[in-house]
Amino acid sequence: MVVLLHARIELAFLGASSPTVEFIVNFASTMRMPLFFAASGLFAVSWVERRSWREVFSKKLILLLWVFLIWQPVVFAYKVAEMLFLPDQPDNTLGTQFAKVVLSPLRPNGELWFLWALALFFVLAKLTARAPIWVRVGLPALFSVVWMSVASSVPEGTLRIIGDGWEGALKYYVFFAAAVAFSPRILRFYNEARLTTLLVLLTAWVTVGGLTSLGIITMHFPGGRFALCLLGVIGGFALARLLRGVPGLSRIGSNTLPIYVAHIPIIVACTVPLWLLGAAPAIRGAAGLSVLLLAAVAVAGAWWLHRGLIRTRAGSLMYAPPARLVRWASRTRNEAAQPS
Repeated sequence: MVVLLHARIELAFLGASSPTVEFIVNFASTMRMPLFFAASGLFAVSWVERRSWREVFSKKLILLLWVFLIWQPVVFAYKVAEMLFLPDQPDNTLGTQFAKVVLSPLRPNGELWFLWALALFFVLAKLTARAPIWVRVGLPALFSVVWMSVASSVPEGTLRIIGDGWEGALKYYVFFAAAVAFSPRILRFYNEARLTTLLVLLTAWVTVGGLTSLGIITMHFPGGRFALCLLGVIGGFALARLLRGVPGLSRIGSNTLPIYVAHIPIIVACTVPLWLLGAAPAIRGAAGLSVLLLAAVAVAGAWWLHRGLIRTRAGSLMYAPPARLVRWASRTRNEAAQPS
């Protein structure tokens, strides 16, 4: 869903537009990121509730922040390539792009904001692990409902200043926090749920989300968008349970990081030459197929890139911090915890 969204965005710069793809992308928006963060929280419970700060810092936060930062030069490169070669770009100076990279630890830059957000979510969940449930889940839910209700009326320029990272944190932290808080119950429910129950949950999201995307019903009331996202998470877990036995999906599901971090550079690396070679008219003539093919190429390319890079010491650093840094982080946190 994420790769399809970004393939659609890039080919839109070439004038390619497909009503079918637009419907799929809009329809999937209530599942795409809410489900990602809920799934992340579902399996973060042991880190949040049972691991020490030293372990969380050295084994989780270092990984997330390292990968986020090490890919920032790549983000800068493809953003500049878009700016120089593709039409209708919102940012048109090298200084702007450079400033975004420099400020990325405070204002996440590019499509890797989710790594920054996950690091923030781990810290917030760990800090509030012993707090009452209304603090852990209730307050984040309130922030999410409010922001989702007003975000559509916020000027585009303001949203760009805020950035995807902070906006995403306001929207989606509740799904991570709730999954951490209710992880045992969620896992038990979906593992024990009957086929009929799973199908009903999935059908509920498909029906309500589909009718909303088609404009047949509206959810433009306070909490409406939040309710759709919650339904997307519920239906998403049901879909995951139904697809559990499909060959190959578990392998992809346990190795998603290479696809998440590398698919956008590959999409841009394909889109720019297509534009320069004058292929835009042909792409516009088969927009839907073009988006699907580009998404497939990006997934496969990210997978192959990962397989090639991890065979070298330098390349493997694009996906994991060096062992020396991990040892330093573990030792630093350990020493900080010792009484003086």
